Amino acid sequence: HNILERSFADVTTDAEKELLPTELNYSTRASEKPLEQAKSNESTMEDRHKECLLKNRVYMCSEISLSTGLFAKLTESRVITDEHVEKLQNIMRNETMAAAVLYFLIELLPKRGPEAFNLFLKALSESQQKHVADHLKKWLGDVCSEDAGTFKSLRAELRSHYERRLASIRPMPWLQSICLNLTDVFVERQLKLKTNHKGDERIVTMDDLFTPQETKAIPRRLLIEGNPGIGKSTICQTLAHEWGKQSYFAQMENLQSLEIKLIDSTDEEMRSLEAILKRNKLSESGIYSYDNSRSLESVLNEGFHSMSSLRELHLECVDIIDLPNLRHLDLINFCLRSSELNDNRIAVLSDALRSWRNLQQLSIDFHYNFACSLRKLFEAIAGCHRLQILHFQWLEMADSVVPSVCKMIESLKQLRKFTSYEQRNKSLTEEGFKQLEPIIKRNGLNTEVSSDPIL
Repeated sequence: HNILERSFADVTTDAEKELLPTELNYSTRASEKPLEQAKSNESTMEDRHKECLLKNRVYMCSEISLSTGLFAKLTESRVITDEHVEKLQNIMRNETMAAAVLYFLIELLPKRGPEAFNLFLKALSESQQKHVADHLKKWLGDVCSEDAGTFKSLRAELRSHYERRLASIRPMPWLQSICLNLTDVFVERQLKLKTNHKGDERIVTMDDLFTPQETKAIPRRLLIEGNPGIGKSTICQTLAHEWGKQSYFAQMENLQSLEIKLIDSTDEEMRSLEAILKRNKLSESGIYSYDNSRSLESVLNEGFHSMSSLRELHLECVDIIDLPNLRHLDLINFCLRSSELNDNRIAVLSDALRSWRNLQQLSIDFHYNFACSLRKLFEAIAGCHRLQILHFQWLEMADSVVPSVCKMIESLKQLRKFTSYEQRNKSLTEEGFKQLEPIIKRNGLNTEVSSDPIL
């Protein structure tokens, strides 16, 4: 990304300056410039494409035919003009086809703009010379794979450099001895985002700067405008420093599964997790928290809005009282362990269960059940008609609970397995167990109820 800064020429008073937001403008991407404008610059073709033409010129001179069909495709896409066609045809008449191809590859094509190479490959494929296009694509692929390690190493070095060198700020260049910590000094300003699209203007945060706007691609250039001293340079330095620390811009992309354990998490780590949840379409996730702060629940609850693809969720030591947005998910498998359960938390869980119409597997740990009423929970589970596997652990299976459990299981026609391990007490009497017998003997239902761990 290119981040540029520019001061407003008309400096107002300090009081007015503080009221003005820093303005951001997305500039036109180079690839959006007209091809004819790009052609005026002879160095616009990418170096790797130039190298590809140079290294494969002998092969192409022997394989390419400058046929009428190829000329038609190249002129149609404006890679070459009618004058170029006439020039190439004269070379073919007076010399050879190979000489014309060589002239085209060395003198014409590299000067026809950044899109010319790809348009050339397309023209080859559409003029019965696809084998040449495939050869060039393979060559590029081999070169890119060799360069991938170098690029990865360079990016790692750049991150390390940004993290070390940009961690501090010197407000007075003539006094190098005065050095302040960037994190302590930086205060995020109000940012007003403007694009080239009329009327598209809104207030954004630093997290939003490099995210796509509506249907547009991720911006390649960003212009920051504001009055002198308003914080433009500090914003640029902070963006680069945070990228080096991989906080604002979490590098985990294209994830389908995420399992994470959090212990005494920092605000930076929470921001990274928030970015990961926003930028990935997870299908399954396991969150294990041993953190006393409520920042995790806030991040998760907000993230549930955009996690429409999530199907499996495992939560351990997570307080569901702060997760009312659980109901917005469409889960197939849900597991809740080592979480405190009281009437309020049972209400949140029951509300979520009533919305999970496709739930097939459910596991709940009642180890921290503080004398709450489970009737509403069992009623909510009874509404999960597609449930196939139901597992309870540390459930207080007293005689008084048995009727609700029986009614719940009878409602679950697709249930194949019901287990209840490690009961919290032994208050289930023989009379209560007899009420469970019809459930245990139900055809096709694998049932286990035990006071001891099942190994």
